[in-house]
Amino acid sequence: MSKNMKLVKKILILFLSLFVMTQTCFANGRERRAELIKIIDEELNEVVRLNRQIGAKNPKLLLRMAELYLEKARIINEEENYRWITLSPEESKNINQEDFYKVSRKYFNMAQKTCYYILKRFKRFNGRADVYYILAYNAKEFQQDDKAMAFFKKALQYSKKNSYTQRKSKVALAELYYNKKKYSQAIPLYAGALKHKEDKWWTKDAFNLAWCYFRVGQTSKAINVMESVHRLSGSDKYVNISDQVERDLAYFYSEAGQTNKAVAFYNKIGKDIGQNLLKVGIYLKGQGKYASAESTLAKAATHAKSDETKNQIYIELLSLYERHGKLAKHLDTSKNLFASHKAGQLTSQQSEDLKYHVANLSSRLQKQVVSKAYRRNKSAQNQKAEYATEYFKMRAILEGSGEYKSIFHAAETQYAIKNYDKAAALYDNAYDGAIAARDKKIARLSLDGLMASLGGKGVSKKTTDLYLTKAYTAYLKGNPRTKKSYKIYQRLFSQKYEQGDIKGAEETLLQFKNFFPAAIDKQEAMLARVIDHYKDKKDRPNISIWVGKINNGEFKVTKKFAKKLRLILLSMQFDKVEKFNTKGDKVAALRGYLEIYKEPTSSAEAKKNAAYNIAILFHELGNVNETYGWAKRSLELMTNADAYKFEDSYMAIASGLFNRRQFRRSAEINEMTLEKVCKKKSKIKNILFQNANVIYLAEDNAEKSYEVISFAKNCYIKSNIYLEAQLDLLKLLAEQGRWESFDNLLTQLKRNRNAWGDIVYPLSQLRDAYFERGLRKEAISANAEMISYFKKAKASRQSIPLEGLDVVALNYIENVKRSAEELSSMKLTFPENKYNQLLKKKFAMIDDLTSKTLDLFKIGSGVGMVEGYKVLVESYQKMGEEISSFTPPGKGAEYVTSFKSSMAQIAQTLINKANDFRMEAQGQIKKSQILAKNNYFFMTNNKLPIVPQFFPSKSGVLMDRGGKR
Repeated sequence: MSKNMKLVKKILILFLSLFVMTQTCFANGRERRAELIKIIDEELNEVVRLNRQIGAKNPKLLLRMAELYLEKARIINEEENYRWITLSPEESKNINQEDFYKVSRKYFNMAQKTCYYILKRFKRFNGRADVYYILAYNAKEFQQDDKAMAFFKKALQYSKKNSYTQRKSKVALAELYYNKKKYSQAIPLYAGALKHKEDKWWTKDAFNLAWCYFRVGQTSKAINVMESVHRLSGSDKYVNISDQVERDLAYFYSEAGQTNKAVAFYNKIGKDIGQNLLKVGIYLKGQGKYASAESTLAKAATHAKSDETKNQIYIELLSLYERHGKLAKHLDTSKNLFASHKAGQLTSQQSEDLKYHVANLSSRLQKQVVSKAYRRNKSAQNQKAEYATEYFKMRAILEGSGEYKSIFHAAETQYAIKNYDKAAALYDNAYDGAIAARDKKIARLSLDGLMASLGGKGVSKKTTDLYLTKAYTAYLKGNPRTKKSYKIYQRLFSQKYEQGDIKGAEETLLQFKNFFPAAIDKQEAMLARVIDHYKDKKDRPNISIWVGKINNGEFKVTKKFAKKLRLILLSMQFDKVEKFNTKGDKVAALRGYLEIYKEPTSSAEAKKNAAYNIAILFHELGNVNETYGWAKRSLELMTNADAYKFEDSYMAIASGLFNRRQFRRSAEINEMTLEKVCKKKSKIKNILFQNANVIYLAEDNAEKSYEVISFAKNCYIKSNIYLEAQLDLLKLLAEQGRWESFDNLLTQLKRNRNAWGDIVYPLSQLRDAYFERGLRKEAISANAEMISYFKKAKASRQSIPLEGLDVVALNYIENVKRSAEELSSMKLTFPENKYNQLLKKKFAMIDDLTSKTLDLFKIGSGVGMVEGYKVLVESYQKMGEEISSFTPPGKGAEYVTSFKSSMAQIAQTLINKANDFRMEAQGQIKKSQILAKNNYFFMTNNKLPIVPQFFPSKSGVLMDRGGKR
């Protein structure tokens, strides 16, 4: 065993020697890795051989094998990483990472398995700490931090005090806590591991310890550790991180409020204090440590060695002073930078930063000056105004403006504190200077400020009179349609109006209309004042001029305003006439309305109202012809809304014409009124429609009736009223024999589900007309349609007029009668077998006849019911009589007697059934009050085959819808 171990040690020494040589000789990473793998493999093969030779019984040998596996895995992994990063994105996208890293993963797993084997097999092995350290490092390589921490803790548990393994485990575990920002847990581990300073990486680990102290608020310890790190970084025995320390140590000093120590530190090491404190200040600023950053930068400014550094510091300080509201310091710093700007010492970016701060503070101070917070604190307000003035002076130069710009900014400041009189004078001065310099921007702004000042509260009349005309004239000349012009036109209009310059006010109004055509509400407000002026002066011609402008579209206003204006003119026209009407002098009122109507200057509104009043007056006076003419004329002039407003009056006029037997004229007024109120929510449109249509029907004028019905289709007439009108027209067309028009209207009705029951009878009329004209095919088609719509109406539970039921029933009765005729035509004969067959067949036929008749009854026609009962009674009666009277031929008296005896009861049953049907028919006729041609058959005992006819005692009179004979 000892011999083997000695061999291992020799191999290890050889490995370390070669490793050092390889580090030196192989500059190329890939070659270096290949050589290392070769060396590791040599030792690994020997260790594996020895391990097998002794049967894996030496834990130290196994530990070395695990170390070699781990080292080999790390080197292979390094090579794999190198190859991975050289792949293009397209190549790496199509590669499975598990497969790509499988070689290194294999040796990592072998190292891990070997360690687990050691722990399981050699539970008392005194090198368990090293085993756990390998497992921990392996987990760390796989970024399994929680598992790594657990193994490092195990390594600490089993390691010897102050051993190399213990120190490395503490540092590794502390580093994991540090990365997880668990600084309190990292501190004791770092502190314990770093008691001895033999390791060259001590400076790096102590640097982390210092930051841990700093993060938990132990600033003094942080500074002490960081100072030690800086001191040892100067030694060749340790890794040099002095650059990081110099930056962060000053940061620690500044955070601890020990900026002087930072100064002393940089002074001691011979560094530029100003530059380094500038870096610290910028870092603190970036970390949101604004107070510390401000004090550090202020200290940096006192130690800056160059103007360049000083200007950098001032630029950084500007935002901090602004943040903390230190206006005096901000202003002084801005002035220092402003001086450097004029001397050409600032970079373009620094100049832009200064310009931003100056512009921002000047604007902000203006806002603060006018804020509510300083209304009662005049001293503070004035102080801020002074600051603003200073900023504006710098701003004028920074923005490349001349003297007039300074005057402009001074004006802005005065405006901000509401000193409008002084501001107006300064704006006027700035405007003149800007015009002379051809500076359109400042000229525009000065003019805007001047107008704003003139509109300010408390500005004196003297100032207004001095500058208003000049300001508004200048502004409107160059800016006829701007947002501000919108208000200026209105103010100029008001000024001229109040000065009594109405024509000037009208000119301003027209200019305003040309440039702001959409501002109808403002135009109306201005025009209303002009109209009020003319109204007070009773100047109707000038009002007429404006009404004319509106009517011809030259001046657009809302409908409401146009209506109001027309009513003003109308009222001026109608005032005198209305007085006559009120007093009851209708003739004088008529004369006045006629004058208004005929006057060329009268508006359409005036003519319309005059025509309406004339019609009403003639109606009241009973002049039928004039009433009709003026009612028609006024309706033609009226809009739909107007007619809707006066619809009751027009219906009254139409009723008056009807009562005076002016039927056609009455229908026309009803129709014209309906056309006007068609789309309105009129309460009388249904009456207007009915009146017009009924009169046209009474006049047998199917064309006009059709016109009214067609037009009213879109007037939302009640469906039942509209349908009734269509059916009435249908009757007239049938009476006139106009079957083509009849068919067209019937086609329309077929599309109305609610009309199915009502068109059954008209379809029978069309059928009969076709038959009369010899059009059998068309007649059969009409008959089929009649039956079809009857069934549809029945299925929809619609009511069907009695005449419709009658024609359907009469259509069905023909089928019933044919069955009765077939029954009657079949005669009973002998021999007996044949007789029995015929009798049986006749009973089947009479049952079928009865069934068909009952179906006929279901139609609901009284006429059909009477006809059906008549057929049943006659059929049962005849069949009973035929059976009763039948005598078998060629038979003896005894056979005949027996035969007749057996048939007598059958015959009597049929005759009794006939009587039952007769009684049923009588009951139905009385109950349902049926009037049918064949009622006599059931209601009289007359046995003669004569149909009774009834005539009135005096001659009757038949009249049509119009009352004509």
